[in-house]
Amino acid sequence: MQQGRDTLPIGSSISGGSRDRYIVEAILGKGGFGTIYLVRDQRVKQNLYALKEVIDPNKRELEHLSFECEILRHIEHPSLPRLQRVFEDTKSNRVYILMDYIEGPNLEQLRHQYFENRIALPRMLSIMAPIMEAISFLHHQGPPIVHRDIKPSNIIVPTANEKAVLVDFGIAKVYEPEATTTAIRQCSPGYGAPEQYGIGTTPRTDIYGLGATSYTLLTGKVPVDSLLRMIQLSEKDADPLVPMQQIVPTLPDHVAETIQRAMSVRRNDRFASVEEFWQTLTAGAEWSQSSEPLFASLPFQSQPDVITDPKHRSEQLASSQVLKTLPVSRPKRWRIMLISALILLVLLGGVGIATIYWTSALRSAHPVAAKTHALPSPTSSAASPRPNATVYPLLIRQYSGTINDMVANSTTNMSLSNIQQQGRTILGNFVGLGLTGKFVGTIDTIGNLQFQVPIFSSSETISFQGNVKLGGSIVGSYRILNQNGEFTGEYGLWSISPG
Repeated sequence: MQQGRDTLPIGSSISGGSRDRYIVEAILGKGGFGTIYLVRDQRVKQNLYALKEVIDPNKRELEHLSFECEILRHIEHPSLPRLQRVFEDTKSNRVYILMDYIEGPNLEQLRHQYFENRIALPRMLSIMAPIMEAISFLHHQGPPIVHRDIKPSNIIVPTANEKAVLVDFGIAKVYEPEATTTAIRQCSPGYGAPEQYGIGTTPRTDIYGLGATSYTLLTGKVPVDSLLRMIQLSEKDADPLVPMQQIVPTLPDHVAETIQRAMSVRRNDRFASVEEFWQTLTAGAEWSQSSEPLFASLPFQSQPDVITDPKHRSEQLASSQVLKTLPVSRPKRWRIMLISALILLVLLGGVGIATIYWTSALRSAHPVAAKTHALPSPTSSAASPRPNATVYPLLIRQYSGTINDMVANSTTNMSLSNIQQQGRTILGNFVGLGLTGKFVGTIDTIGNLQFQVPIFSSSETISFQGNVKLGGSIVGSYRILNQNGEFTGEYGLWSISPG
């Protein structure tokens, strides 16, 4: 099992050979293998790169990584960053992958700037078009290359030309039809296909990721994890994946059906190719790749925020830009109404009539006093849900059942007790896997819940996902994360019932 280590401090140097040396300027993110750094080339100081580390690779992993990165070095596509080189630091037992740094916010950041965290269909298609082309390009290599980690946070919209770029090739794999490419540590919850939990990946694995990414961008919701879907479907229960049109009723039928097929749990039920998926998705759609700039429709505008403090420099560069609210101009209806009242006063000469219109104008200027109800603007504070307006399923005080460790192939008792709930927040006591501890998490309006249990003896955390079934029982999956929040490879299933 991979053991986590501390990340490299800002300002430290990484040797890439006898003469090459890179200085860490920021931490761009963390993944299942290690950390992604923003580094500067000491020889050509204007050159910035993204540097991904792989911690403690074994001999087999190292051989595969070197071979596959050598292939990726020769890949050139406008929506894919260029992989520059791979080098090893034998002292720290780490391997580094040096890639082009693409400056700009990612889609996970951008979608949260839209109303209800979702992007309209024409805009989503325009954004995803170059990404679909890039994945198709990878799949048509000989042999095909499977990206395996397609998600909004891995899609960057560069500030230079606004054409989306797919990043993070740290877990890309050359697809070998006769081989099993186990990827248990290489799966992002909500976006990873079921086969990434152990049976091996194929080009259709990327189609699931493209479908899940499209689902999130259009609905504003991250899909239920595929492992939980697989569990419930195997028990003859309904698919816990919420239909897209239940979240966004205005979505066209063929769009919802196409994305649902792309996210099929059985990979042979998905589209056979990216081209087939894209052609079906865009059939009859009115959109253009040359539509207005992405940032133009945002209620927030990207503005650089200069930060000189080295402590905060990392945080600034990781998100690339700070999105700030711009003032929104609104029609001044009250002025129009006042002018209308004065005109009527002059024309009709009636003080009583003028008084009526004057009062009406003042009420229009102060809708609260007039007790009127207007639809909230996407950029107004009224767009947020009102307190107590959302109803969450209520959990009882105690549940008991079993939890299975898939790696150790063992099953033990599990219980959640002394459960307290305040709206969507839940907390209580956990027993299972030979451990006891406190848990804290959330539940959404349709019964999907997530919570975490710290393991103080090892600085690890058990991360749970689940769904409340009809009758009150809860089933789900869990993963063990190290102190850096990285998946350790240990996972399993759990099922509990009231009482």
